[in-house]
Amino acid sequence: ALAALVLWRLELDWAALFKGDFDVATEALRKAAESGGGYKPALLCFLIVFLPFALVPVSALIFAAAVLLKPAVSIPVIVLGCGGNAGVGWWLGKKFGDRFFPEATRKKLPLFKVLQEGARHSGFWIAVLARFVPAPFIIQAIVGAMVGGSFWAMVLGTMTAMLPWSFLYVFAAEA
Repeated sequence: ALAALVLWRLELDWAALFKGDFDVATEALRKAAESGGGYKPALLCFLIVFLPFALVPVSALIFAAAVLLKPAVSIPVIVLGCGGNAGVGWWLGKKFGDRFFPEATRKKLPLFKVLQEGARHSGFWIAVLARFVPAPFIIQAIVGAMVGGSFWAMVLGTMTAMLPWSFLYVFAAEA
């Protein structure tokens, strides 16, 4: 409810964000961040945590953070925002995963068996590798919770995997 209230108050240009156009999305987020006053890093981190659940491309949010903030600030904002997103996604997967994808269905799929085994033995590395799968950013954490991966393995694995990507986005923003 708090996230919905903050997002509503920002008066974001949702159409621009959904297009995934980096220039348009960055401009929309710049206006929103300026309305946040001195809380721009916290606001951008908050947006990285919650906007992907509205299917806003996380790459547009990360690029906007890289453009709008200094590199020394944008890298922690990107990494912490992605870790927060993974934590919220993991919680959603744990809380609601069985309703949308029952255990009986999961047992029939060989992929889920492999993921469960991987999460049991090396959950952190499964979380790191999951961030390189070309799928919507929120899916990996939700599936990670459904196969029995731990919360901290998902959050820390995501933050570890996003660290080099954050440098790449900052480098691209500075170019």
